[in-house]
Amino acid sequence: MKIRWSIIGYVIKIHVVTLIAFSAVAMIFILLDYKKPTVDPTKFYLWFIAWIAVVIYIVKSKIDIEREEEYRKELEKED
Repeated sequence: MKIRWSIIGYVIKIHVVTLIAFSAVAMIFILLDYKKPTVDPTKFYLWFIAWIAVVIYIVKSKIDIEREEEYRKELEKED
């Protein structure tokens, strides 16, 4: 149980750091456009793509953790 929670905590930390990094990059792109009266829509598209990438990464990590747990259960059954 201790191993499982440490893995989950580690994955959550990675997700938070990745989310902050993507948000920071997107906000820098948006803030660089502060002199113009309107913001270029492509900067919002970059922000949207960054969030989609984060969601895909989170889903992929969850699937990997579930596969690892299933693999461990199969190994325990064989023993």
